[in-house]
Amino acid sequence: MFWLKRNLPRLVIAPSFGVLAWFVYGFILWTIYISFTKSKLLPVYDIWGLDQYFRLWSMPRWHVAVENLFIFTTLFIVFCIFIGILLAILLDQKNKSRGFFKNNLFISNGIIFYCNRYCLEMDVKSIVRYWKICSRFRFC
Repeated sequence: MFWLKRNLPRLVIAPSFGVLAWFVYGFILWTIYISFTKSKLLPVYDIWGLDQYFRLWSMPRWHVAVENLFIFTTLFIVFCIFIGILLAILLDQKNKSRGFFKNNLFISNGIIFYCNRYCLEMDVKSIVRYWKICSRFRFC
């Protein structure tokens, strides 16, 4: 009885870890495996090797897409850090409108994140996909 009482939380959480391992890491491993095959629309399970990757890395559009991805990631991180520091400085100031600003900032962010959790993620992914597809677009 003492063993069950001590290990009950582990037993309760174990199925969640199993499902997490299967649906996250299992599919990651499956995707890696499929990337080494000659699959196109439907999966073909014969190992083809690194030929697909060599063909991809030899395309100039791939290099443009990777360059655009690094530029976008760098600008996105710098912009987010800048906005975060600016908001932290504004919240740290001791002025009369601090309560109003704090309430509006936190309430609006709570509503946005509660209602549209995936909007920013989807926006970022769509921009990256656009750059990969239309790799002629450059910032340089």
